[in-house]
Amino acid sequence: MSASRNVRAGVFVVFSVLLAVALLAALGAFASSRDRLRIETYIEESAQGLSEGSAVRFRGVPVGTVEEISFAWSKYALPRTEEGLRQIRYTRIVFTVRKDMLPEGAEKELDEMVDRGLRVNVRNQGITGLRYLDLDFVSESARARLLPVSWTPEYPYMPAAPGLEETFSRFLEDAGPKFEALVTNMTEAASSLRAALDEDGPVLAESMEALRRSSSALEGLAASLRDDPGQLLRASDDE
Repeated sequence: MSASRNVRAGVFVVFSVLLAVALLAALGAFASSRDRLRIETYIEESAQGLSEGSAVRFRGVPVGTVEEISFAWSKYALPRTEEGLRQIRYTRIVFTVRKDMLPEGAEKELDEMVDRGLRVNVRNQGITGLRYLDLDFVSESARARLLPVSWTPEYPYMPAAPGLEETFSRFLEDAGPKFEALVTNMTEAASSLRAALDEDGPVLAESMEALRRSSSALEGLAASLRDDPGQLLRASDDE
């Protein structure tokens, strides 16, 4: 009986300890969720260099950490459309931000701040290959370039700024017609110059020959004066 009571007492103690640990963890998680704002975003570019625990900064100041990195299709149902096929490439990133590090009222005005251009930027951390998230306001032209989202995000949604690949593609798309116009103008100018040379070829050749003769005469005069500088004075006396 004594041994049985000891076993029951030991089980009770272990169970009590585990319950206390679980309760403390729950209270800690509750306090953490109360003090932090959970946000999600999506990117099309590679998430290489990002991981759970990566830094989140607001205009360069540390304010939180990355909590989860996964694929959008593993969380949400995507439509069977061309848009849905594109969304398969989305990487879903959930991050937390300390509420005391945000401007007053930012939690309630997050949508308004997004409308004013607040975006998630994926930045490189020096030459280490590591990356972090930087929350900052983008230019007006970049605000309209949003990834299409066909579902309701689980957490408050903050769009990501256009990635390097998308920005470069957009640059080529916008600059293409300008480059074509420039090449066309250069081609037309070259054709005009070629036509002018063909038309005035003999005149240009005669002018170049006269210039060559004048240059030769000047070289001869310079050589003569170098050998006998006094001839210039003699010529002046003769006059």
